[in-house]
Amino acid sequence: MAPHRIFSALLVFLVSSCTPASEATGPLRPSVPFGTVPEVPSTPFPQQSPLDRYRLFHATAENALATDDPSHIGDVATGPIAAHLREVIAAQRRAGVVRRGHAALAPRLVSVRGGTALIVDCVVTGGLWTYRIDTGARVGPAPAELRTRYAARLVLREGTWKVDLTTIPEESAC
Repeated sequence: MAPHRIFSALLVFLVSSCTPASEATGPLRPSVPFGTVPEVPSTPFPQQSPLDRYRLFHATAENALATDDPSHIGDVATGPIAAHLREVIAAQRRAGVVRRGHAALAPRLVSVRGGTALIVDCVVTGGLWTYRIDTGARVGPAPAELRTRYAARLVLREGTWKVDLTTIPEESAC
């Protein structure tokens, strides 16, 4: 079954099987009345893994390139890669364009030593499409598809893993 059909079937099941809170029993019965906002736990959320942060880095970079908004780059990146992304976004702004695209990731955590983690990935992407901000019109030719090995180094900064270096090795086939 196609993924979108599985999602649709699950959504229909969930919507059609809802029971009013007043009739609910068992462990899934709501513990607070409907409309009440539960308190936020006072303990911090558990540390995200380097793999989780690496995936968040890619999602954040894609969003920043698509919106010309670098404000969250510092949340996921530091050092040369953060500076480079900010420079790319500033250049896009000056040119009046945004770039949109998505990369499919398959990361593997290679090592964690102290405050440094190394990740190797096989990134597959259809490339970044360029659009004019003022008209939304596509600019330039279609981007080239890319399938390449990709390496990332993450460093632990104030309890948070951040990407600080990315490279494409000479042997880039994956």
